[in-house]
Amino acid sequence: MTENAARPDEAEWREFFEHSPLMYFVVDADGTVLSVNDSGAAELGYHIDELVGQPVLEVFPGSERERVRRNLDLCLERPGQLNTWEAQKIRKDGTTLWVGESAKAVERAHGDVVVLIACENITKRKRAEDAVRESAKRFRALIEHAFDVVLLLDRDWGVLYASPSAERVLGYAPRELVGRNALDLVHPDQLEGARAQFATALASEHSVTTSERLLQHKYGKWLWAETTMTNLLAEPSVRAIIVNLRDITGRKQAEKALRESEQRFRDYTDTASDWFWESGPDHRFTVSSQDSAYGRALGATRWELAADLDEEPEKWRTHRATLSAHKPFRDFMYKARLSNGSTIDVSISGKPVFDPDGRFLGYRGVATDVSDSVRADKAERALLDVRMELARVSRITSLGALTASIAHEINQPLTAVIINAGAGLRWLKSEPPNLEEVRQMLERIRGDGARAGDIIGRIRSLARKTPVKLDQLDINEAIREVIALTRGEIAHSRVTLRTQLAEVGSIHGDRVQLQQVILNLILNAIEAMGENEPRDLLIETREKDGRNIIVSVSDSGPGLDPAIVDRIFEPFYSTKQGGIGIGLSICRSIIEAHEGKIWAGQNAGRGSMFQFTLPIANTPVEASGRSQ
Repeated sequence: MTENAARPDEAEWREFFEHSPLMYFVVDADGTVLSVNDSGAAELGYHIDELVGQPVLEVFPGSERERVRRNLDLCLERPGQLNTWEAQKIRKDGTTLWVGESAKAVERAHGDVVVLIACENITKRKRAEDAVRESAKRFRALIEHAFDVVLLLDRDWGVLYASPSAERVLGYAPRELVGRNALDLVHPDQLEGARAQFATALASEHSVTTSERLLQHKYGKWLWAETTMTNLLAEPSVRAIIVNLRDITGRKQAEKALRESEQRFRDYTDTASDWFWESGPDHRFTVSSQDSAYGRALGATRWELAADLDEEPEKWRTHRATLSAHKPFRDFMYKARLSNGSTIDVSISGKPVFDPDGRFLGYRGVATDVSDSVRADKAERALLDVRMELARVSRITSLGALTASIAHEINQPLTAVIINAGAGLRWLKSEPPNLEEVRQMLERIRGDGARAGDIIGRIRSLARKTPVKLDQLDINEAIREVIALTRGEIAHSRVTLRTQLAEVGSIHGDRVQLQQVILNLILNAIEAMGENEPRDLLIETREKDGRNIIVSVSDSGPGLDPAIVDRIFEPFYSTKQGGIGIGLSICRSIIEAHEGKIWAGQNAGRGSMFQFTLPIANTPVEASGRSQ
């Protein structure tokens, strides 16, 4: 329809909407725009002439046109009845706006029907509604995917809503909680506190209260939850008490474990003989759990407390170099001077402490008063020296008892030397001299001299004060040497000696000390056998379990009294009249020092048996450096 065709009809409705702020359109039954007011044209960015005569559906997006067309048809079907709808329109510049439209069909004077449409710009409202919907959508997404549980409660503790997290935390599906009383979940001992918190929340709008509660899981276990209550009863969109539940069971367990650990540490600190300390970057003590005698350490360096700084400067120089290098140290020993002027021996260990950036913060460690141990070590060294001296005296005493035997042993090679020397002189006087015979006599003299020298050497090694020397040795060979030394005493005492020395491995030991044990056992066995009875002595060696050698000395004497067999190795306990009781005690000390065992018992037939074990040598052993 052209502008000239529409103009005669404009007078009928011009006054109605010409100056209205609303947008007005008049369309015919085909949807063609017959007229539009200034507000309608301006809102869409058109001139009036650009809209009149055009299909009204052109200003609607394609998705809206069908719905607008149906509404126009509805108006035409029911003339005079108001019809409303909301739709989007397109401005000339391509932007869109939301409009709320009210329309009705009217009949003109000459009989045709037109539709009057009043439009209100509702873009701001629609955007606000969209924002509210988006906000609600985001809120639902946050609630439904939140790690914490969200409950909405009414004024009577009734659960109106439970978020999906309730099933993960409490074991209940949300539908199982809705309608229940939330107090059913609270531990009986905490019901009073929960009611007080709820009452506080009810008393003030928008109030927020937080507490920790024990809640019961669906399957019976109790868990700790941090509960935050927010009063939103006055909010139209909520009208509930919002409760946020956060499972803090792990945190509470960690806190409990930390408290128990701290308590254990305090108990250890309070009862330990050691004390704990810390020092700063300048190595001055900042913490000391020993607040009494050693309390003066705070603020001082270790060397400022030392009483042996001048005595052992090299030790302190090395220690301070370790500290300057920020290295750990262990069991550093020094003398510390206490506040009362006395000194103690301290063993101290520490490790450096650094911050996350690697900056040195100081040291942290433990210290021990080892004064008693140091004194005990000195006393033990003195006792060991005494024991070694007693062992030497014991050997000399044993050698004294063997004087006749030793004299006999030495006299034999010396007599042979004299005889062979005389024979050699006679062979030299022969005409001509028999040099071959002389040579043989000289060889015999040399052999007899060497034999006498060996005897004297063994006596000297047993008698003098020499350092302990651990060597790999053949125990059978050591036994044979002792037998050779005691052969005269054995013969004089009319003792029948038998040996059963098996092929055994070598051992690590001090030959002199072990020979002292064997010598002592042989002499004791000889003394134990009476005059009017068999006098048999058996010395045996054999391997046991591939790791040890057993040496046995058996006699045919009266045997041992079972009542005293466990005491015969005690110091100063003797079964001999006039004995001082150190021989067997020293034997036990020597064998135990060689990591063996010694014991006594009855023979299967008659007499007693003394046995000791020694470990078979596997690796070299360092000498102790002790003297005897």
